[in-house]
Amino acid sequence: MKKLVSITTDGAPAMIGNQNGFIAFCRKDEHFPKFLSYHCIIHQHALCGKMLNFNYVMETTVKIINSIRAKPLQRRLFRLFLEQVDAIYGDLPLHCDIRWLSKGLILSRFRELLSYIKEFSKENNKNWHFLENPDWLINLAFLTDITSKLNELNLELQGKNRYIIDMISSINAFIIKLELWISQIRKENFTHFPNIEDEFTKQLVNKNHYVNEFAMVLEKIMNEFNNRFSDFKKITILCSFFVSPFMDVDIENISEEFSKIFDVDRRKS
Repeated sequence: MKKLVSITTDGAPAMIGNQNGFIAFCRKDEHFPKFLSYHCIIHQHALCGKMLNFNYVMETTVKIINSIRAKPLQRRLFRLFLEQVDAIYGDLPLHCDIRWLSKGLILSRFRELLSYIKEFSKENNKNWHFLENPDWLINLAFLTDITSKLNELNLELQGKNRYIIDMISSINAFIIKLELWISQIRKENFTHFPNIEDEFTKQLVNKNHYVNEFAMVLEKIMNEFNNRFSDFKKITILCSFFVSPFMDVDIENISEEFSKIFDVDRRKS
């Protein structure tokens, strides 16, 4: 037990509850060694993505997809329709809510097939009026772009043979990107948001409202990342040292960091 230095949790209340969680009980026990506690880094990232408050867009999209796929005959008609118009995709993916970030693929595919879905809805008398609503379409474009970026980060974090310092670097790089995107969007520069840029060329709307809204959403995501991953900043320099012990570093400083974090008596080390 004396060799324990950290505990990683997955977010269950039984593990992280402030009063009755496992971590809380361990910290209250004076005989328990001093340790660091972390939330699973990939799970943290998923939670940051889950805070996107565009449920009405996602729910409507899923409703349409399920409507098309639920009935075998209708699904066959839709696939035949896509084949006849030489669409790039032959079907819509089934939505799975087990992994929130699977929504990224759903939205991307849906938007690429949007013109065909509109035509199919007219031919089959579907009352999907929101497919012509500029506000809904612009929000769909934004959600498609941001979930795509979160998906890219998710895949990066789950790669094989990844050290924790690599994962921390990926998170830090993403936070820096968020700062850049916020600045660009406020200037109506949508270089990194191709779906938004495309939709704005189709809709005659006042961009200012959406620019401010999207910038605020990105700021919320950035703040969430900073808060949820703050614990990892404490060990960044130590992780770097473990990965590259011969790097040019102040050993005295490293030793002090070890002492502070792990409550090590330097006189005995």
